[in-house]
Amino acid sequence: MAVALCCVLPAARGTAAAGTASVASRAAGTTRPPASGNRSAPPGAWTDEVFPHPLDLAQCRDRLGTSCYTPHQLRTAYGLDQAAAKRLTGKGVTIVTGIGVIPPTLQHDVNVFSDRFRLPRTRLEFAFEEGASPFDPHDHAAHREAILDVSALHAMAPRAKIVVVGVPVIPGDLAATLPEGYIKAIEQDAGDVLSMSWNDFEQHLQQINPRISQGSPALAHLRRPLVEAAARGITMVASSGDYGGLAPSAGALWPAADPLVTSVGGTDLDLDQYGHRRRPDIAWDASTGGLSQWFPRPTYQKPVTNIVDGRRGEPDVSMSAGPFWVYDSADPQQAGWQLAGGTSLSSPLFAGIAALADEAAGHRLGPLNPTLYRNVHDLKRAGLVDVTAGRSDRNAHPDRPAPPEPPGWRGYPALPGYDLVTGLGTVRHSSRLICTLSRGAMRPPCDLTHPGG
Repeated sequence: MAVALCCVLPAARGTAAAGTASVASRAAGTTRPPASGNRSAPPGAWTDEVFPHPLDLAQCRDRLGTSCYTPHQLRTAYGLDQAAAKRLTGKGVTIVTGIGVIPPTLQHDVNVFSDRFRLPRTRLEFAFEEGASPFDPHDHAAHREAILDVSALHAMAPRAKIVVVGVPVIPGDLAATLPEGYIKAIEQDAGDVLSMSWNDFEQHLQQINPRISQGSPALAHLRRPLVEAAARGITMVASSGDYGGLAPSAGALWPAADPLVTSVGGTDLDLDQYGHRRRPDIAWDASTGGLSQWFPRPTYQKPVTNIVDGRRGEPDVSMSAGPFWVYDSADPQQAGWQLAGGTSLSSPLFAGIAALADEAAGHRLGPLNPTLYRNVHDLKRAGLVDVTAGRSDRNAHPDRPAPPEPPGWRGYPALPGYDLVTGLGTVRHSSRLICTLSRGAMRPPCDLTHPGG
């Protein structure tokens, strides 16, 4: 199972890191040629450093050679400071997120994060904690994943209830089944939005259970909880992964590639101190995309057949892969502010927007992909913007190699229209996207002809 982090941190004990990478030896083990273009963090520029307080953008760029962002900068970049979206906070909506290792300091650290960035405090709810792996204060990758997931959700939907469930991390076996904590949360109808910052390669899962294949009873059993969640109207969002573009022979990452799930890839932002873009977003070079070996092209992806052919393609959309400030005191020897990111940031950012859309609609919205792809030819109307620069040519988790690639494989480029690194594109105007997803049910009502006002 993979957990997602932004620069290269080892996966949390047997989990496949979807995207959480912290500032540490980012380029080590890279097997693909370096990509050209601007980068927030040049390969090799990161160090696993702790700070007594968050640095501002100028300090980050001067000292670390990278940008670093706060919740308010990302909220501005995605239009959550605009009037129509500003009224929405996630109040009355519950988001469930699964954590492989639950640090005992998680509530405290989110409180420090909230106070620092003037967000309302949230009281986390913990469920099925027995499913989590034992806490190790020195396993920084594992507990930073938990802190990143929750902090990102809270930043986007500050008054939503966040339920943290323990997901069992059993090396060599975990990803063979949907984590038990998720199953219990779904069966008990514990949340409205399910945020998943973990994944595994279809090839790896098939090695564990050779009976899994397209249309097989074994695959139906594996995804039964997701089918149940969709039937209950739960929206599911998952990290696309931090392994770069997967060759067609390698398949994709599950559950991100499940047709019921919205898969979120990563982008590289260049913002000013107020959160305004200095240039269009580009694809984060480790953002994973690919074509599923298990799932044929769903009906909603028919408009992008020229890219996906007859297979389910992922990701569907993309959001910032960081770097993002979090507060981590799980290891008393290294307590302080740290940078993290990857698609483990991208996914909860989008899950937070999904929670705001639930709030606007006044009810659960279920799987979002059919609505997203209906707007493929008018992204501006839906609050999205195409990403046309960058390439997925790097594995941010060299300790966990991707399936074999053809000689010279360089991943996927971001292209005009849908592509296998950033999907349909990234969020530009949250109010328009929320209006679209909620079927125009924002309060006061929004006009889908001229959304976002």
